[in-house]
Amino acid sequence: MEEKRRKNRNSAVVSLFLAVAILVGSLPLTGFTVHAAAGYEITKEQQEKVVKDEPEAEASGGRFSHPGLLHSKADLDKAWENVQNNVSPNKETWDQLWQDTFSNPNWNPRPMEVVTRGIAGANIGQFCVDLKRAYQNALIWRLSGDEAHGETAVRVVNAYSDILKQVGGSQDRFLVSGIQGYQLANIGELLRGHPKFNLEGLQNLLLNAFYPLNQDFLIRHNDTYQGSYWTNWEIANIASMISIGVFCDREDIYEQALHFFKNGTGNGSFYHAEIRAMPHWGCCWRGLSVRRHGTRGMICMDYQITAL
Repeated sequence: MEEKRRKNRNSAVVSLFLAVAILVGSLPLTGFTVHAAAGYEITKEQQEKVVKDEPEAEASGGRFSHPGLLHSKADLDKAWENVQNNVSPNKETWDQLWQDTFSNPNWNPRPMEVVTRGIAGANIGQFCVDLKRAYQNALIWRLSGDEAHGETAVRVVNAYSDILKQVGGSQDRFLVSGIQGYQLANIGELLRGHPKFNLEGLQNLLLNAFYPLNQDFLIRHNDTYQGSYWTNWEIANIASMISIGVFCDREDIYEQALHFFKNGTGNGSFYHAEIRAMPHWGCCWRGLSVRRHGTRGMICMDYQITAL
């Protein structure tokens, strides 16, 4: 039985990296250079200079389609058409979404100035609940046009855009910058066009509180050896950078993320994760995180990058 599970895991990993290879191979890359990606040997002074010297590129001129990322307009329109025509499984999943407790349109957010994870008194749970509610209400509004749900999603996101200033805590702050940065950008894509949505406010939050941590982690790896963190840590931050790049119309951030994935020296790059994922479960464990994370959602984050 254990041998069968090992084979199933390896098959899933192989499929994942083949899919990502095809995806990234088809994406444009203009040769954005990341100084730390050339090798493992880099001094702390050089690392600090890399972050300091990154150019402040201007917003792009409309290269990205909006809404985008996980949900394109065509996908959303088709899904709603199927719901109205009682097509399975769209109709059943819509009913579940509508009836779910987290879709309650009467929710009020609980924003904080600093979101923390991995320390005593961490408030990440509160943040995650608010984001889940914002996402589900935003999705309902985008699909059906229901104003109550749209108002709730906007209320939650605008509150965090106004109040949240920093992501903190232990090394786990880099998981927040990756996972929750990715989520926020996708929620923002859904809310584009809502008359009360503070688009610029969310863009500023992502660029000032989340993207710097994404970039810092992928360059410095929390001041550790380049390969010391499992794949899910890096690929979450890459997914966040791609999402922020699209949401903020920042081609430089988008292509920097692709560069990390294609050419980086950490376990989130295709080449280094592939080495650890292919041979057997022991290597997969090192490349794709511990078993409980792989089975409870972190590998799902790896898959989500293929949807971008």
